[in-house]
Amino acid sequence: MAMYHIVALLAFLALVAALVIRYVSLTVDREFRNLARAAADAEYRREELARLDRSLAPFLPLPPDVKPVPGPPGGWPRFVPAVLFAIGAILLWGGLFAPPGERGAWLATGGAAIAVSAVIMFATLRKRKLERVARSLKFRADLRRFDANHSGAAGDLAELLSLTPWDDAAWAELAEARAELGQIDGALAALAAASGLDPGYGEYYMASANLLLADGRADEAGKILDDWEARDSDPRPRAAARRLAYRAAPALASGEPGAAGAFVDEARRADRDAFDACVDMNDTLSGLARFAEKT
Repeated sequence: MAMYHIVALLAFLALVAALVIRYVSLTVDREFRNLARAAADAEYRREELARLDRSLAPFLPLPPDVKPVPGPPGGWPRFVPAVLFAIGAILLWGGLFAPPGERGAWLATGGAAIAVSAVIMFATLRKRKLERVARSLKFRADLRRFDANHSGAAGDLAELLSLTPWDDAAWAELAEARAELGQIDGALAALAAASGLDPGYGEYYMASANLLLADGRADEAGKILDDWEARDSDPRPRAAARRLAYRAAPALASGEPGAAGAFVDEARRADRDAFDACVDMNDTLSGLARFAEKT
């Protein structure tokens, strides 16, 4: 092929890549804009909730045997056929300019790539329906949480997690909704699922400890903290200070001020600012903050 043909192919590929990137950026921006507007506009929330109710009505409740979405929407399931289609298009384009003896091979290879891409894309599009349902459930749950409809949000998140059981953030949101409803054990179960999916994320252990401490279950909180300490590999002093602060809280709640004081001293040596921020910004640790002021 002549050099200008190669340049034309590269320009075509760059155009396709630019369009894909632009589409993704617009999609992400739209999601953030919708949530930002929903947080500030009650009328918009009512309109969106009505629209979501209509669009979700044919699909809910989900059947018990529904198959989960295999992974986060987008990504490889659509990237592979898109690449195959682009390769096929380039080969077909090149075949138009190839010498007569090579043209058939270029066109056949390009046509085969596009055919395979079409088969994969058709199978992928059949799964898109469940992805759209999952996105709608997540958006409706967010809107309901803005309106303090925690029961409705918990229902939507439970339905969502039957489609996306791999989503640890959704498990954590379900835990928050259940906690608002006073369903402490249900919230703890959701947080256990979240921490099982992301064992190194300390926020899930802290949330579980907060619930247990607020419910007067200091011994169970200690067990959660044992698990957190065993799994958390963050070596930074501020992370150690947060863990030690939570260590001190159940000790203090169990009537062991000596053990609580030892944890407080160790936390302050690790990172006093992190310790102070942890206990000052958390209502559950307010008693520990007062205790620390006296020691």
